Amino acid sequence: MLKQALSLSASNGLIALVNLFRNILIARLISVEDFGIASTFAVTMSLIEMTSNFALDRMLVQTSDGGSNRFQSSVQMLQAARGAIGAAIMFLAAGPIAVLFGVPDVAWAYQLLALVPLLRGLAHFDMFRLQRKLEFRTIICVEMGAVFLATASAFPLSIWLQDYRAMLWVLLLQQSTYTILSHVLAKRRYRWSFDSIVAKRAFVFGWPLLLNGILMFTIFQGDRVLVGSMIGMKELGWFSAALTLAIAPTVVIGKTLDSFFLPQLSRVQSKPEEFGHLYLASTQAALFAGVLLTLLAVLLGEFLVHILYGAKYGPAVPLLVLLFIAQGMRIGKAGPAIAATAKADTKNPMIANACRFLALPVAWLALTQGGGIMTIIYVAIAGEALALVVSLLMLHKRQNLPLKPLSIPLAISALAYGVAASNSLIVTENSIEAWAAQAALTVVLIAALMWSMRDLRAWVQHMLSLHRSGGGKATNQTH
Repeated sequence: MLKQALSLSASNGLIALVNLFRNILIARLISVEDFGIASTFAVTMSLIEMTSNFALDRMLVQTSDGGSNRFQSSVQMLQAARGAIGAAIMFLAAGPIAVLFGVPDVAWAYQLLALVPLLRGLAHFDMFRLQRKLEFRTIICVEMGAVFLATASAFPLSIWLQDYRAMLWVLLLQQSTYTILSHVLAKRRYRWSFDSIVAKRAFVFGWPLLLNGILMFTIFQGDRVLVGSMIGMKELGWFSAALTLAIAPTVVIGKTLDSFFLPQLSRVQSKPEEFGHLYLASTQAALFAGVLLTLLAVLLGEFLVHILYGAKYGPAVPLLVLLFIAQGMRIGKAGPAIAATAKADTKNPMIANACRFLALPVAWLALTQGGGIMTIIYVAIAGEALALVVSLLMLHKRQNLPLKPLSIPLAISALAYGVAASNSLIVTENSIEAWAAQAALTVVLIAALMWSMRDLRAWVQHMLSLHRSGGGKATNQTH
């Protein structure tokens, strides 16, 4: 179990690093304005992905009969239909999207991006079925193969095209490779079948996640839309550079937590005591990861921006730490969201993200009154904090899960984020003394946070004992 967790974390980390390297490489080889346009491709793809997502892959992992041939072939057909619908919507919306961002001559590129949801809808779901057994090798190979091939093409395409088109062809190549490899490495034949019962279950399971996807799009990409449509493409390039650095580790950590804890929590969803212990451990792990990531950004943020992006992205430095605070809170929210999904309570993340969504009209209003990019980020942080609190309270009320063991970890996490915010200007200073003081404070805060997380420490010790003994079930807690 421990070896699987480390393998999954390492692979997700490597994938994120390669993706980050690809984006940075393209950003350095094209202009800031062209990188701003290229970043709108991510916004557009997220629009289609998140607003048509019934989370069929997660349902296959979560439900008790998800491993059957009948169920898998049914959700594969539903996924293909979803991809076709998404592609049609993308193609028809290409013109208005290009006008929104002030680049009507780029409409053809958004139309070509319609191939992405179509290809993704044809992917084989066998790699998700294998996750039910905590077998992650297939999905790791599929994702790594797609990312590495796409990244290898980034340099020659950027040198040849020298503008936003390089990112367009890289994204198309990555999705094509992903779909092809999912079929090549599958153990079962790819089949479609229609089962009205499965379709109904998918709708019941997925409609809250579909609405949540719409909210997630506005949350993840709404800030970029505001910057790109109301401020400018150069500013969007700077904002996207900082956001890329913040999102890359966030995606890795969130994906690793979900892939690792969701199958375990799903297996014990009918055993309240075991579920409660594992819920506390997974939520504390999410809180810890979010805080650690943010404090590391305080120490290393300025160095990373200048080394990775170069001097032309210097204006992104002041944005970085605050964006990491927002993303750190988002990681913390992954803990209760995973537990809720394991209980098939998919309304929990939907309602929590609805609270985060409320920050967007506030940010828009602030921009109309003369606010800038920093204002958008401050509002985003407040929205993420509200969403985390609401998610935890809903789990406590709806699933009767304990809240008190999380009170001290939450308080120390809040203190750490406050320290990061108040010291965010340290990333623009060159003082060795200031950096050393912040490093010392980081060590103290991390030690205090780990001390407060009794359930996480007990779970880690249990995992280590299982690893040493060479067997056992990870969900049998030592409490």
